[in-house]
Amino acid sequence: MDIDRRSLVVGLAGAVAGVVIASAARAQGDDLGFEWIVHEELPDGRSWDGTWRRRGMSNVFDAEWSNGSVRDVIELRNQNGASVTLYPTGNNGTYFGRILRDGRHIRGTASWYPAGGFWRARIRG
Repeated sequence: MDIDRRSLVVGLAGAVAGVVIASAARAQGDDLGFEWIVHEELPDGRSWDGTWRRRGMSNVFDAEWSNGSVRDVIELRNQNGASVTLYPTGNNGTYFGRILRDGRHIRGTASWYPAGGFWRARIRG
């Protein structure tokens, strides 16, 4: 599975994570960076900020939100052109996203968000 930095789909974690074993490792220079700074927001104004740290060049991220009390493991499951799908193990949902033209920002939604909810991320490294 090749990764195109134009699109990502990510799943938000709402529970403590399980363990996911990295499947296919990414090639050097895949532009997914080593860390994502994530902001999630619902229409009622509730929001969460987190950091997702990539395990080497794998498709697995260790995620932590706000004060560190919520953690999860997020697996990049699929990439198709500019779109990517991510699976958070803690809530069995799915993040859907799109890497923007600059290749350093992502915007998307998640299967458990109400209409109008969104997430965005800045890719670092």
